Amino acid sequence: MTIKANLAEKVTMPEARAAMEAPRKAMSFPAGYRYTFDGGDYQNDGEAMNQMVFNLVIALVMIYVVMAAVFESLLFPAAIMSGVLFSIFGVFWLFWITGTSFGIMSFIGILVLMGVVVNNGIVMIEHINNLRRRGTGRTQALVEGSRERLRPIMMTMGTAILAMVPISLTSTTMFSDGPPYFPMARAIAGGLAFSTVVSLLFLPTIYAILDDMSSGAAALVRRALGVPKVGPTGAALES
Repeated sequence: MTIKANLAEKVTMPEARAAMEAPRKAMSFPAGYRYTFDGGDYQNDGEAMNQMVFNLVIALVMIYVVMAAVFESLLFPAAIMSGVLFSIFGVFWLFWITGTSFGIMSFIGILVLMGVVVNNGIVMIEHINNLRRRGTGRTQALVEGSRERLRPIMMTMGTAILAMVPISLTSTTMFSDGPPYFPMARAIAGGLAFSTVVSLLFLPTIYAILDDMSSGAAALVRRALGVPKVGPTGAALES
C-alpha cells in the first residue's frame, strides 16, 4: 500500500516525518509487514542530508589544512578546531530548547558557523603566539592574550548573533514552497553564543595542554635520537 500526501503550509519535511513516526513507534506490525518513507521529497531530503554531511567533513579538513599551513603547526589548529565542536553543541542545545527540527538549512547554518567560529580562535592564538615571540612567558601570554582579545571577540560575535535574531523568529521560506530560513539562523546564533563563551574559557587551557604535549613529544624524540638538550645559553645539558 502506498500513501501520498502534501505538506501543510509552513510545515517542514523533518517536522512532518517526526509527526508521522511518533505514533507508529508504539505500533506492532505482524510478521512480514513494515512501513518506510521512500520516494519523492523524503528520498530527496535524505540524499541532500548525506551530501551536506560530506560537505561538512570536507570543510573541516580544508579549514584544518589552511590553518596548519598558516601556523606551520599541527597542534595550534587542533586547539582552534575545538571551537567548532563547542559550536555544534550550541546548535543542538538551542534546537532542543526551541524545539527546532534539524534539516538542510540547519546544515547550511553549521557550514557558515564553522567559518565564523574559527576566526575567534585564530585571533586569540595568533595574539598569544606574538606575545610569546616577544619573550612573554606562556602563562602570562595566555592570560594577557585572552584578556586583550576578549572585547573584540565579544563585539564581533555579539553583532553576528543579533543579526540572526530577526531571521530566527520568523518563518520566512525560500521561494514559495522552500524550506524556512529560521533553522539556519538559529544554528548560527546558538553555535556562536555557546562557542564564544566556552572557547574564551577553555581555549587557553587546550592551548597549554597541546603545547605541553608538543614539548613532551619533542623531548622523547631527542632522547630516542640521542640529541642533547640545549639550554638557554646554547650549552648542551645532560638529561
